[in-house]
Amino acid sequence: MHIDKRYKFPKDSSASILTAGLLGEQYIGLDGGGDDHLLQDGDRLMITQSAVVLEKIIGSFCMARRRKPARKREISVAIRYSWGQQ
Repeated sequence: MHIDKRYKFPKDSSASILTAGLLGEQYIGLDGGGDDHLLQDGDRLMITQSAVVLEKIIGSFCMARRRKPARKREISVAIRYSWGQQ
């Protein structure tokens, strides 16, 4: 990866694969660290984060919604129904 010489990043910077918009292009985002030494030609980033897959997020959200416990009102109605108080 080529980074313009105008931009200086500390050695402990991190890289993430990001998406432009909901279904846009992917790009690499760099977050600067706090090290006093700067990245030099040929250095490697040790802290990285892979891309977030939108389908996985949606799937996780749907599964969490299915596992959500019944609401208080739904429980109350079920209890009244079981006691014969409709």
